[in-house]
Amino acid sequence: MFGQNVQLNNSGYLFAQQKSGSVYQARQFKTDPSSPAVVTIASTTGGTTAQRYSLIYDYGSISDICAVTTTPCDEYKTVFVADRGVSPDMFATGRSHPYSEMGSSRTPKPMVANDGSIVVTLGASAGGRIKAYNYTLSTNFDVALATHYDEVGLMPGISDDGTAFAFYGNVNAAAAAGLGTTPGPGIFLLLRVNNQLDLIRLTGRPGQLGRVLTGGGWADITLDVQAAITSRVNVVRIPSPSGGAPNPYADSYVVSFLGSASHASPSGEFRAGEGLWTIEAHFQSNPQKTPAESPVVNRPIPVLQVGDTFAGHPVLKVSTYDALSNVTTDSNGLPRQQQPGDHQVVFAVDTVTNAGTQVSELLVRGIRVDSDRDGLPDHWETNGIDFDHDGVTDYDLAALGAKVGQRDLFLEIDFMDGTNHYHRPDTVGLEDTTAFFATQGIALHAFVDNMDYVPEIGTLSFEEEPTSPTTTFGFVKFGASRSVCDGNFGTASERAGASCAKVLGAKHLAFRYALFGHSNSENGTGRAEVAGNDILVSLGHAASPLSVINPYANDAYGPGVGVCRRGDTKPQCMKRELEKATFLHELGHSLGLDHGGDEPWNCKPNYLSIMSYSHQFRWAGLNENRPLDFSSSALPKLDETSLSEPLGVQGPTGRKVLFSNLSGGVAVASASGPINWNQDSDDTDTGVSRDINILSELGCKGDDDGDTFQDGMTPFHGQDDWANLQLEVQTGYDRVLAVPGAPLREITHDVFDDRALVDTDGDGVVNGSDNCPALSNPAQIDTDGDGFGDDCDPSAFISDLELSGSSAPLQPIAGAATAYTFSVYNAGSGVNYHASLTIDLPANVSVGAITASSGTCALKGTFISCKLGDLSLGTTVTVSVSVIHTTSGPVTLEAHARSDAPEETPANNALDLIRCVAQDDATLCTENSAECGTLAVLDTCGNSRTVASCGTCSLPSTCGVDLLCHP
Repeated sequence: MFGQNVQLNNSGYLFAQQKSGSVYQARQFKTDPSSPAVVTIASTTGGTTAQRYSLIYDYGSISDICAVTTTPCDEYKTVFVADRGVSPDMFATGRSHPYSEMGSSRTPKPMVANDGSIVVTLGASAGGRIKAYNYTLSTNFDVALATHYDEVGLMPGISDDGTAFAFYGNVNAAAAAGLGTTPGPGIFLLLRVNNQLDLIRLTGRPGQLGRVLTGGGWADITLDVQAAITSRVNVVRIPSPSGGAPNPYADSYVVSFLGSASHASPSGEFRAGEGLWTIEAHFQSNPQKTPAESPVVNRPIPVLQVGDTFAGHPVLKVSTYDALSNVTTDSNGLPRQQQPGDHQVVFAVDTVTNAGTQVSELLVRGIRVDSDRDGLPDHWETNGIDFDHDGVTDYDLAALGAKVGQRDLFLEIDFMDGTNHYHRPDTVGLEDTTAFFATQGIALHAFVDNMDYVPEIGTLSFEEEPTSPTTTFGFVKFGASRSVCDGNFGTASERAGASCAKVLGAKHLAFRYALFGHSNSENGTGRAEVAGNDILVSLGHAASPLSVINPYANDAYGPGVGVCRRGDTKPQCMKRELEKATFLHELGHSLGLDHGGDEPWNCKPNYLSIMSYSHQFRWAGLNENRPLDFSSSALPKLDETSLSEPLGVQGPTGRKVLFSNLSGGVAVASASGPINWNQDSDDTDTGVSRDINILSELGCKGDDDGDTFQDGMTPFHGQDDWANLQLEVQTGYDRVLAVPGAPLREITHDVFDDRALVDTDGDGVVNGSDNCPALSNPAQIDTDGDGFGDDCDPSAFISDLELSGSSAPLQPIAGAATAYTFSVYNAGSGVNYHASLTIDLPANVSVGAITASSGTCALKGTFISCKLGDLSLGTTVTVSVSVIHTTSGPVTLEAHARSDAPEETPANNALDLIRCVAQDDATLCTENSAECGTLAVLDTCGNSRTVASCGTCSLPSTCGVDLLCHP
């Protein structure tokens, strides 16, 4: 008879306590017929007296893999728990006497890694400590000290490689600051690489599961993890795609544990009560900061709860222990590669069967693979979301364009309908934003609900309390009950359907929600949740901004970037430009970006991103060439106490830097040259000390962290936004954009009103009344009456990029190089600024040389990003990519070209280059069981192929008509 905690490793060995009468043994069993089938590790009988134990517990552990092929495999590391009949109980390692032994005042429940490292709690939960040992128990270090934790879990976990430890702990107040965390209970992750320890709190973080409306008002949904005191907490290290040695700052970690939600999720994702949860953590790296790495902890994800239906029966109990923690095959039994973001779990389930008269125990392993790191598991992108696990797809993401290997970003957009006006976002603006994301390999799927207008609310609050419940964002989205079917989330038909709760519950897991409205309670242009799923764009009638933002192709400050289309009136174009900038800014917040990238400091000169107020808009006369973009590189660090004028910010050519001048206004400088920080007569000074980011005219007033104090002299770090986007919609959602101390406010309409009173071009007409605010035209002549002065009318400029592609050979062969060529031609009427090309690659390819006739290209995971520079009229830029397809079958290379100007004919900016990859000759011979002779056959692409020779037969065998060798 076996004990409870039977363990099966990945190489076919089972490890268990076996009882026969009064004899207890810790034994290894090989699950295939090879011999010996059974290896006894320890026993209560037989052998020398030193080998005998009075009892062997069922709390042993076995490593997951075997590094050699001998049988039995001595590389398997095992640890067993035993009682000698005298106190204390002990755990021991080894296959035969003498064992390495260690005592504990309470029966230990250790876990062993593949390298033999062991984690174990010594003593009781209260006052106990967690230690890690090597396999001989000769060295150790503390994972959790009793002086730091009032209570620790009895079954901590260790990753297969022995570098990560997960455990329950209740941090006391005295130790919290020193540990870099907050006091109280939670699940913790400790990483150890090169003797460096990093502790991360995984649960007990405010807002992790959102909020719920109760009879007593709003309350945070909390996750009680007391069950993890007596159950195994497992951790899996997911190696980075680049491979190599364990690196906590490149790898990701998934921890599974038992926990109980305090309230049901308003969206129906989970119920109140106990279940199994997983949580993923990884690091963001910024070498300019100290420390350089900061942890990112994603939201806990429910796997299975008591009361759920599993395998057709209700779940009575879920339990965890050290079983099969690594999943090496997929659901079809085929080998699979670990990917960042995998959620790998193994657990036991008790279900009720036979009309409630029998309890069945099941051992379950599960995987949650998100191979493209977009927050949408691969099985959602292929099979859709089955919200209630009944085998029926409730929301089909593939039908909306989701694909495995493509980073997908889904968004529902609602808009308010007011008196004689409405706030529907401009279609062209959304197309521009979609094209913008495509340049980075992200497919933005933005769906505007045209059939379901939201009645206009004059002033909308983004916070839930203490405002009127009917004038909040949450009321608009989820209604008075705050349920997915009671507000405006989803379409009218989705809400009216009998399966609304399932359909919209599933949609809520994958979609962000944006509302375009009139104004918010702070007179701001918008609000959003940091790394969340709610976005508000509130531009009012957008009256004063219309003449503040520069839309023109040319002005007094040099060639600009035209943003208006031919035939646009000034209000049409300006509304679109204002919407695009605000929408992208707020969407950036929902993707985890702050006003300084990874910090709150606003208007940083070394942060050229739309997230900064300095670059959110194309301010007339200041940064009229600002592209619609997040930052794509981290510029060097700036220290306001020691600025170098010769170095400047070392930014890209063509970009501008805004900083404060001596009179409190805005100074402008080139991002690629020296900067006169102290505004004297030269730009050669070093060691300059100035507060350079107080730009009141643009809304940067020096209190970016909301603590009511001026920020003072601050070090500013550069930030690569694209490398740090958090597409995971489940990360911290349903919480308001805020930083410690106070909510973070957005740019207000007062800024536009103030800028409207400025005369940027000095022609005697203030910006708010000037039909060419960035170009002097005192006469203000507007012949066609479109709102643009004749001197700056954009109607003459035509932007038209044409994209074409080809391959050589026309018929790719698996295993052989194929050269793909893409050409971008400027067929417009002038310069296209900041042209770019993105090529989405199919699966199963090896990419070789990438060359561009102009600009630069880089391989970024599953896509190629090319920055082509400024394309003059009639210019063609050619990009060539050498690819080897490793498998046969149809493939598609999706390419997108764009610039900063709106396209006259956007249809010719996208290209699907479709090819069929055929088998090579050797594969054709193998697939057709041909050993010799000439093979004539159709390949997988339907082509007639002739293989001159599938091989020769060794004498005296000869090749038969069946193309097989015969004696």
